[in-house]
Amino acid sequence: MVVRRIVAIILVLAGSAALTHTLMPQPDPGLVQAMVARTDLASGRALAAEDLRPMAYAAHLVPTGAVLDIGSLVGRSLSGSVGAGEIVTESRLVGAGLLTGQPPGARAVSVSVSDGGIIEVLSVGDRVDILTAGSSEPLATDVVVLRIQREHEPAGLLGTAGGEGGVIVAVDGPQSLAIASGVMEVSGGVTIALRAPNR
Repeated sequence: MVVRRIVAIILVLAGSAALTHTLMPQPDPGLVQAMVARTDLASGRALAAEDLRPMAYAAHLVPTGAVLDIGSLVGRSLSGSVGAGEIVTESRLVGAGLLTGQPPGARAVSVSVSDGGIIEVLSVGDRVDILTAGSSEPLATDVVVLRIQREHEPAGLLGTAGGEGGVIVAVDGPQSLAIASGVMEVSGGVTIALRAPNR
């Protein structure tokens, strides 16, 4: 009699546990939780917890380098602006140094850009050519954008004057000299041509 009661109690408890497991929402194994911006965030901003929120995505929609843990973001600075609802990736963050991951001997050069339209569509990591009006030869070709200063953002690290837009690009030694010489010969900044990504 006692044994039957014990068995009955065990069965009841097991049934309750199974029912609870069934009724409770279970995480979808096909989803990945990534951190996104709550609002538009400007380049150079030091991230706080209230700037971010988690959001679940299908795994194939999460970009490479997406940051999945809010603790890995708080206190770090953005190397480029991030739009509301955009997944925050490592490429949008200032690393150990601006030239981290660039080839040996690379230089970071700040360039004021005369065409505000191209600045609005650029992203950190884009590859560009740097041109001046009246010259058939570019100052630099296929260089990577490290940081962006849009016209409506504070000058910050770029220090562009008069609210104009600009970029910091990674270049080699000869390109840095060519840019410095070319910028001195023109007024109003240079023009940037966005290159199509290599496939």
